[in-house]
Amino acid sequence: MEVPLVEFQGATNLHHRGPNAPLFSGSTSCGDEFSGGMPLHRTTPQLEEHEILTSTGVPQRVYVQRGHGKLALLTYHDIGTNHTSFLGFFNHPDMRVITKHFVVYHVCAPGHHENAPNVSLDDAAASNHSQSLLVDKEGGPEKAASTVSTRASHPTLPMGRAASSEVGLQYPNLDQLAEMVTSILVHFGIDYFVGFGMGAGSNVLSRYALHHPDNVLALFLLNPTATTHTYYQKYRCLWWDIPYLKQGVLTDYLLEQLDAHWFGYGLAENDDILHFYHQLARSLNPLNLAGYIRAFIDRTEINLIRPIGPAMPGEPEAPASEPTVIKTDVCLVTGHRAVDLCRILEEMNGQMDPKKTQFLTIPDCTGMVMEEDPDKLAVDFLHFLRSIGLWMAVDSSASACLAYLGVFGRRSSQTTGVNR
Repeated sequence: MEVPLVEFQGATNLHHRGPNAPLFSGSTSCGDEFSGGMPLHRTTPQLEEHEILTSTGVPQRVYVQRGHGKLALLTYHDIGTNHTSFLGFFNHPDMRVITKHFVVYHVCAPGHHENAPNVSLDDAAASNHSQSLLVDKEGGPEKAASTVSTRASHPTLPMGRAASSEVGLQYPNLDQLAEMVTSILVHFGIDYFVGFGMGAGSNVLSRYALHHPDNVLALFLLNPTATTHTYYQKYRCLWWDIPYLKQGVLTDYLLEQLDAHWFGYGLAENDDILHFYHQLARSLNPLNLAGYIRAFIDRTEINLIRPIGPAMPGEPEAPASEPTVIKTDVCLVTGHRAVDLCRILEEMNGQMDPKKTQFLTIPDCTGMVMEEDPDKLAVDFLHFLRSIGLWMAVDSSASACLAYLGVFGRRSSQTTGVNR
């Protein structure tokens, strides 16, 4: 009897609408499934590239990595990076055991793909206005339908870069970036997804889950934050780095600040990781890079209030207002060595629903946990999926490897917490 690869205990039809993929029936050895301690390879998997016109009028790229399952897994990257920052980890042997059960949607922040043009909400609004005039004139909404392209990864497109006359272009803020996720779900026909965020991407996914709980099954958030930027960080980056970046100059000082954001202050020690991420940051459109950084610096606080329990008998219900609780299951993750990132995580954890939130600090790691200990992070991700009721069907050899790595046993080498 065939058993679905992904099941959800107590629910049915756990999948996003889309093409049905065949069930995986192959047998894989333990060595093929898991290779703990193996260096992180950056081999680019086969990706489908889609360009989507979002509700704000700003186009956004999504790179689809298809497995054999139907459940949607959506990633959102950090500032100074793009979707390629996830590819090494998601292509790691330990992680492929999980991703083969999903369709992975790597969301690229607007204008962060290769050879991207400058992004501006002002231009998008003007384009939408011209488009509406075209519809009125020609009498058909099909004339203004958005164009979605699916092609091989890494296209070569002649696009403009930042220019001094374009420093005033407006980039979407984090709330707008979160709402743009809805357009992605509509385009692909996704009912709900598991979110996997990093840094600023974790913030974007948290904002989306707060306002759209029915569309999010769970969130696995690396280096998350729910508060605003400190005054010192905001002043230093806003006045000394961003203006240069808008002129097309990525200064060493800004790279150092990105290092502190990625790794934790004073922990950028791995030259190989630094080289890759510095090259990645330099490859991005500097104006759009500045826009995403500025959006993160100027972010508003996520309005989270830790629930204190059910209402007392006879107590009137609170009037409908802005949501203050993320109702989906969440796992907050960072590296134990990054003291500043741990402090921010603890602050966010204190505002979350204790019945829905877990936290995890990976030992001997900085904030770059995907790079420094991918095998352990993959096992913890699988453990989280199982803890919320997702059943990942694996063959006997893979199960033996999982048991060896600690999924079914005690993980004494890691700091974990489940709020009570």
